[in-house]
Amino acid sequence: MATYYSILTAIIRPEIQERISIGLLLMGDEGVHFNYSTNKMAAVRTILHENDYKLFKDYVQMVVAKVSEIGKQKQQISLDKNYSVINEPYINYLSRYNNNLLSFTPTKSIDVPSTDDIFIKLFHKFIDNIDQSKPIEQKRTFEAFRRKNEQILKSHYTIEKEIYNKELPGLIAPVKVDLIGMNEIPVYAQSIEMDRNVYHIENDIAKLLFLRDAFGKKFKHRTEFIVSSEPQKTQVKQHAIWKNLRTSHEFTYLDESEAGKIIEYAEQHGVKPLI
Repeated sequence: MATYYSILTAIIRPEIQERISIGLLLMGDEGVHFNYSTNKMAAVRTILHENDYKLFKDYVQMVVAKVSEIGKQKQQISLDKNYSVINEPYINYLSRYNNNLLSFTPTKSIDVPSTDDIFIKLFHKFIDNIDQSKPIEQKRTFEAFRRKNEQILKSHYTIEKEIYNKELPGLIAPVKVDLIGMNEIPVYAQSIEMDRNVYHIENDIAKLLFLRDAFGKKFKHRTEFIVSSEPQKTQVKQHAIWKNLRTSHEFTYLDESEAGKIIEYAEQHGVKPLI
């Protein structure tokens, strides 16, 4: 099998087909690799309408899940005759959620092996030479944890809940939280992607502080989880923020590999979804 690559693009202005290169798919005898730029994801988030961005993010995560599954099963991957999407029934399912937001470029053959090192070099060349480029199938993400445990999480938490001032008096601005529930006290968990622009990280943390301050006016105690992972040390500011979060007494920090503790806590303390 020859080695092929295809670029995943975000369509930010469909009327003129304006696109941003988001991710890279590499396929060959040595393996299947995929990753996306968190920097560019953050940029797209500022451009798209909130509902469109949610669809956009869900689509990317579905591609991540499928490529990871293929890699674990050591299957090969092929594209359809139009080279627009991965040629499997699963992608027909994905495309229903596409909403004309993302597409793959036509595949191109390249005379190199589909190894990790080659993938990283191509990622830096075509997608992002700053963002981390390790193939996605080797990374643990909070989204993957949430998909895998969706049913049990739903029994304890409301997923992706946006909270407004009318629901929580004293809240300065609306805050969307990944997971939130109640027993006698509020229990919530928020993931923070530490490889993004510092502005976006600071904004996420500020919103969580808004939330904890508003809850603090009504409840003496709260259980608050931040789920994240260490960014590259070359991202000096992001790495410093990550170190501060790990040692902060404001929140309970969990590495993405420890996200299962959110379920353990909910089962032990009878947490129910926030209504």
